[in-house]
Amino acid sequence: QPKAAIRTKMLEKALEGIKAGSKTAYNASKTYHIPLNTIIDHLKGRR
Repeated sequence: QPKAAIRTKMLEKALEGIKAGSKTAYNASKTYHIPLNTIIDHLKGRR
């Protein structure tokens, strides 16, 4: 799999966890190695 596809899947998992309430945005950014700003942008619908 290309790296971009893997990153997308990790981002989706992170967002699912945050929306379900099992993870905080900060915790998800550390767990899945995604920048916190990227996660927040996706949650707010900017990306």
